[in-house]
Amino acid sequence: MSPPLQQDDNTWSITDKEKAAAFATYLTTVYSTPPATNTNTTENTVKTFLDSACPMMLPITPFYPTEVKDAINKCNSHKAPGSDLITGPILQALPQKAMVLLTTIYNSMLRLTYFPLM
Repeated sequence: MSPPLQQDDNTWSITDKEKAAAFATYLTTVYSTPPATNTNTTENTVKTFLDSACPMMLPITPFYPTEVKDAINKCNSHKAPGSDLITGPILQALPQKAMVLLTTIYNSMLRLTYFPLM
């Protein structure tokens, strides 16, 4: 049997029901939810932002295979390869079909606005 609990009115809780009620009263005062403040303005701000039109900007001009080939030809052939182990001479030896494929991949990245890390 557990010892009696003193309630807020300085009386003692002896039975299990009285103790449970005393704990419930104590816990509701200690763990009460904070009063809501400015939730309406926050909700309005979020709703206004979500309902606003997307910013208009000109589309990014797509790449052309000649631009990709020029960029590859400008890379230094004496530099060490990156994490993919592809060197400058390997890129410069790519056929025209590979240049077109690289251009398609780059333009797809622009269209989807997805830029992988590696």
